[in-house]
Amino acid sequence: MKRIAIALAALGCTVIYPVEAMAETGMRSYETRLIRAREAQRISFSVLEHATATGHVIVVAGDSITIQTAGAARAGVVNRLVATADRITSEDYPYVWGGGHAEAGVASTGIAGGPGYNGRTKGFDCSGSVAAVLAGADLWAPGSGVPSDAGVISELRGEGLIEPGAGTGANEVTLYDDPGVHIFMSINGQYFGTSDGGSGNPNQKRGGAGWLYDGAPDATSSAFRRYHFVPRVLSGAAGASRTMTFVLGSRSGPITQFLTGDEVRVSYEELASGTMVALTAALHGVKTATATVTSISTTRGALVLRTAAGKDLSLVTVAGSPVPMTVAAGDTVSVEYTKSQGHLTLRAITVTGVPTPTGTGTTGATGTTGVTGAPGGNGPGWGGPGPPGSR
Repeated sequence: MKRIAIALAALGCTVIYPVEAMAETGMRSYETRLIRAREAQRISFSVLEHATATGHVIVVAGDSITIQTAGAARAGVVNRLVATADRITSEDYPYVWGGGHAEAGVASTGIAGGPGYNGRTKGFDCSGSVAAVLAGADLWAPGSGVPSDAGVISELRGEGLIEPGAGTGANEVTLYDDPGVHIFMSINGQYFGTSDGGSGNPNQKRGGAGWLYDGAPDATSSAFRRYHFVPRVLSGAAGASRTMTFVLGSRSGPITQFLTGDEVRVSYEELASGTMVALTAALHGVKTATATVTSISTTRGALVLRTAAGKDLSLVTVAGSPVPMTVAAGDTVSVEYTKSQGHLTLRAITVTGVPTPTGTGTTGATGTTGVTGAPGGNGPGWGGPGPPGSR
């Protein structure tokens, strides 16, 4: 794939971000169109595809999860893109205007006078970071020059590598371009770049290029044109594992707190913007047990149960959250739990019976309680209705 090296001096004559406009707005990577983009008409959230995927959770971030499906971990074009994006994110480069343009895939000091330039600090700007990821999978020649965002799109279209519209299907890579202003990308639903119109990635301390976990509002902006890599370009990913990111919505199911390592089966819909929205997200490997609570640790988010066979189960809550207040020592409970990272993790708990007070009839069972402590209901009993899910 032949590329023409572009000198930074030439790039400076056709730069995407006017320095004066950037100084005026004080933003870092797409200053001249911020207000226009926020006011732009959003494209409709039409559904392009319904599908399912099964894999292990590798990232939990806000209202989204990222899973890795089965297959060769680093085989294929898409996973090479992911590996490169992972590396750039972990290196936490700052935003530098013109950074990454001299040699694709290599951070640089950028252009004098631009945001982030001090002559010493190396980083990437928007098109420099996108080209760096593409270079990691030979979709852009490593070490070659990188033009503006519009130039990147023009070259890729000229070589027949991309076509208009967001990508869909098992492996998809989409570029989002506001011509002459800003560019970012998504890989199987996970957004990458210096910005996608949201708050970015809180783990990026220096505010530069990396994975973005903020809902990608610009992915649905009418200011951005979408281009997807054609299937034949990504065909090298056949049989490889896939990294897929899903936004969790109100329909995603009762368990919305996931842990790294959880195996999940996700039913999802892919929108015209390229975002994948989970319709249901079901945990695999869930085990159940009925037992009596013997002890509770409120400080560590842990409890010990004893089954009818005399077996003890030590469970911890998700992220050390408190055990629901509706549960007390002596209660009979039904639990759902998973084994993750060497621990038995409580995912849901239902109180099915409570101890009988001395000299009274049997107290009714309280209602079902999730790990976040949903209130229980009243249950019938010889001694009258049980407590309404609290003590």
